Amino acid sequence: MNNITLFSVITIMLLFPLTPVALFMEGVKFTPTYLQAAGLKAKDVCIKALVAGICFHAYQQLAMTYTSLCSFLAGPLPFVRRFSYAEIKKVTGGFSSIIATHSNGYVYKAQFRGGLVAVVKEVRIFNTKDAINKEVQLL
Repeated sequence: MNNITLFSVITIMLLFPLTPVALFMEGVKFTPTYLQAAGLKAKDVCIKALVAGICFHAYQQLAMTYTSLCSFLAGPLPFVRRFSYAEIKKVTGGFSSIIATHSNGYVYKAQFRGGLVAVVKEVRIFNTKDAINKEVQLL
């Protein structure tokens, strides 16, 4: 902590909730010396920190959704068999046998070896875990 003293750190932490208001008030010029030495302005640092925080929050939400989806699909579902993309493409005739369309994609007819006929539903977006549960319950 070369140029930053404990007092300035405590002051910044105490005034942090008021910093965005103070920075955007016209005529207020507050830039600590350590930011000036680095050639930065306090307003720019706050804006970049805010954007970084929003991006990090969005990433965390996306990561949690992906993780919960993966754990749900990898759970104890003995009746569900996972197929590779190549297998699905093969049994649907290269996705050429469209039966119906819906808001999130298409429904294809799948013809397996041995005569088994099934339906493959393309789903582009799942908004919530409840939507996944409803799809599985319908099956």
